[in-house]
Amino acid sequence: MDQGTTMHGLEDQTSADCGGLKAACEHMSRELVEGVQHGFFEMVVTVEMIQSKKKCITIKAGKSHRFIV
Repeated sequence: MDQGTTMHGLEDQTSADCGGLKAACEHMSRELVEGVQHGFFEMVVTVEMIQSKKKCITIKAGKSHRFIV
């Protein structure tokens, strides 16, 4: 994601929540670019509710990476 682009809804998050979401989006962006450069890949993104208001974003692209928002 280029630096001039803002993500829809990201500016509405609190700064504490924003860090996890921003990190997840940056990771997805890197995985996408690397996958396209490689020529063939699969990426799956899931979001699940944990605790009261928190969400767990899991990105599966070779390895699994989790981000709490």
